[in-house]
Amino acid sequence: MSMFYSKSNNAFYDSDIHGTNMPNDVKKECDWALTHKQLLIGQGLNQRIIGDANGYPILADHPAPTNDELAERAKWKREQLLSATDYLVVGDYPISAEKLAIVKKYRQLLRDITEQSGFPVVIDWPINPMDE
Repeated sequence: MSMFYSKSNNAFYDSDIHGTNMPNDVKKECDWALTHKQLLIGQGLNQRIIGDANGYPILADHPAPTNDELAERAKWKREQLLSATDYLVVGDYPISAEKLAIVKKYRQLLRDITEQSGFPVVIDWPINPMDE
């Protein structure tokens, strides 16, 4: 068995499985700086496998998320936190008026995170009053 890597497909090929049916840009494992196993271990440690300028597989860090991606993640988290307190604001849940007002304030703070000056990079998440 010989392992090959194709930068154009960002894929590995096994000669026992693929035979010679591989892209033209494949590089044989014995020529790589890292072994197939090392590359997979790196991928398991949250790195990604990419082809270098010469077409050989290397490990690279993932690019930092964009502000749009950070905003989407923050909005998703906000929706999860709001959902976790939905039961507290339905009309038939037994909660005191004082606690209900605190929960409503918390929920409003969650809705307002997009107005924070550091959003989406720096977010001051309010603490769920039911966790205190």
